[in-house]
Amino acid sequence: MSYQRYEDDGVCILQLHAELVKENEVDYNRLLEQNPFLADWAEPTKKQSHRPIVKGRELQLDADFLCYESADLDEELETNFKALLRNINYKRKMAGAETVAAHITLGSKSGREQMATVKAYQENRDPDAPIKVRVRELRKVLSKNSDKTITPVFNELYEADDTMCIRQNQRISELGVDSTVLMSGDKDLWMVQGWHCNMKNAQLEQVGGFGTTDYKEVGNKKPKLVGKGTSRFWHQMIIGERNDNIAGLEKLSNSLLDQYQPL
Repeated sequence: MSYQRYEDDGVCILQLHAELVKENEVDYNRLLEQNPFLADWAEPTKKQSHRPIVKGRELQLDADFLCYESADLDEELETNFKALLRNINYKRKMAGAETVAAHITLGSKSGREQMATVKAYQENRDPDAPIKVRVRELRKVLSKNSDKTITPVFNELYEADDTMCIRQNQRISELGVDSTVLMSGDKDLWMVQGWHCNMKNAQLEQVGGFGTTDYKEVGNKKPKLVGKGTSRFWHQMIIGERNDNIAGLEKLSNSLLDQYQPL
């Protein structure tokens, strides 16, 4: 388990890490050895607090993503599910939300399979891999569990990505932009309006309008295309999505381009 220093507007979220350390029986001394920067924030004199909870705010959480994070084939399903609930509550505190809408995919995928006529949608993934089976089991268990804080959200026709975006837009329209915040490990969802909470560093950022998209260094061998706002949507329309086996537009040669006038 690795830890990072999470800050936003001077708010330290180390306390949340301490909670996870206690719950998961992590060796705290070893943790400090691996992450020396935590030592300065672990002093009793330091103020340790998570982000203040915003009354009425609901977190639109990509629970599909968290099911993958919590799936451990070396543990029983029940143990995995307990870890999932802890993880969901942890993410709620990171976002400063009062409640969580935990979005999961149980049915079809919004017609993506039918629309993908050039190449089969997600054909490059093995749905029967053991870890995928465990993830589906966690989704089913989560769909039948709710409490005053966590509400599972799913639809037989839509993916979790879609229900998150729909609910985010609905709450902004009905209750205002501060009533909702979206959190997902999927970079594509940053095209949606409203508040977003970075799943890795807990930073809050508001997205709106056309935004920007550009290649950035993210530690990979090659720069990665990163964008926010509807700019990201149009870039995806053009370049496709390799992870989902969706091809982009065919490359146009110079000779072919000479036959057409710019729009």
